[in-house]
Amino acid sequence: MKEEIFNSKYLRSLAILGGSFDPIHYGHLRAAETVKEEFNVDKVVFLPSGRPPHKSSLGSNDIEHRYLMTVSATLSNPDFEVSRLELDRDGTSYTVDTLTYIREICMADIPIYFIVGVDSLVEMENWKDPETLFSLCSFIALNRAGIDLEAVENAMENLKQKYNAKIYFLRDFSYPVSSTDIRHKIKNNLSAKYFVPESVESYIKKNGLYKDISVNIHTDLPAIDEYLRKNLSPQRYNHTQGVADQAVKLAKIYSADEDKAYVAGLLHDIAKEIPWEQKLILCAEYGIEVDDIMRSQPDLTHSFLSAAIAKSLFGIEDDDMLNAISYHTTGRHGMSTLEKILLLADITEPNRGRSKELDSIRQLSQINLNEAARMAIKIKLDFAVIQGKVIHPLSHGALEFLEFQI
Repeated sequence: MKEEIFNSKYLRSLAILGGSFDPIHYGHLRAAETVKEEFNVDKVVFLPSGRPPHKSSLGSNDIEHRYLMTVSATLSNPDFEVSRLELDRDGTSYTVDTLTYIREICMADIPIYFIVGVDSLVEMENWKDPETLFSLCSFIALNRAGIDLEAVENAMENLKQKYNAKIYFLRDFSYPVSSTDIRHKIKNNLSAKYFVPESVESYIKKNGLYKDISVNIHTDLPAIDEYLRKNLSPQRYNHTQGVADQAVKLAKIYSADEDKAYVAGLLHDIAKEIPWEQKLILCAEYGIEVDDIMRSQPDLTHSFLSAAIAKSLFGIEDDDMLNAISYHTTGRHGMSTLEKILLLADITEPNRGRSKELDSIRQLSQINLNEAARMAIKIKLDFAVIQGKVIHPLSHGALEFLEFQI
């Protein structure tokens, strides 16, 4: 779409729906139509993401596929447009920069609405320059299954009071599928029919999209499952399944790569039950330094060894996944979103049971990733002190980093 749509003199109001659209599905289209009807906007502009800060690995081929699928899905609706604004921009794409540019080229004072999932809303205070962001437009939050509505209301009230944000919450909107669900269906040779428009389904088949678990992960899930069943106890196997599922749920909330979260969850404990003597031998083979604290607390080695095995046996080359596996026990200074997600998924997955502290972390993980990770590490460290253990410097660094992030 040319930029003329943003500065047309005939444009009286505008809604923008951003997303990776990987692939676009009927939920996106239904959301756009709902907003158009309820807010009486002239146009809904679909804005495929270019290089967002949480998905820096998107490539040019991926960009073109996502753009063309979005165009094909919206072509029949004259009130829908697709913009290449972020796709053609060099460098990382931040929403505040995109909205600043759109506001500058739009006719003065026209209402602009930016559509987000309610899961994004609870994290928006951590987006770049939130004070400017909330001054540029109104936000429309779409409901999503599994989200704590009380937490959403609290987050909205906080944003309104702190930034004078204008937020509308479409509580009654819902759509029971995600792009990740569709990718997994296709990967497992299941039909995407009736989840995506026919033109998108045809495009996916023609171009052989999503046959691997993601554009950046080429691994064999049945082989991983077979390895886990053979090398882990039933209890540990169930734990890894719970962590993988929980990691995907958190990834959805915090706009992380759900496929990477899932695979990292499956692999995070693959070295957990290897005997200590064998761990030492493998650490030497893989070049993993075992310091004095790790020798006194052998459990600290399993995460680093799990990452090495994930790379060696299953071809995992993605640094963020490997780091998430490596530091899911200790944490570290400078933790990425995926690292925080895996650390929390390991602690909060349902097989861990119930306790007051766990339930508090579970609830907090739905609305504030940094605070939940900080609380989790703090509880870990407090428990270690009670047991008389020495705290690893990586954990001290993680706690300091997360306290600074809050």
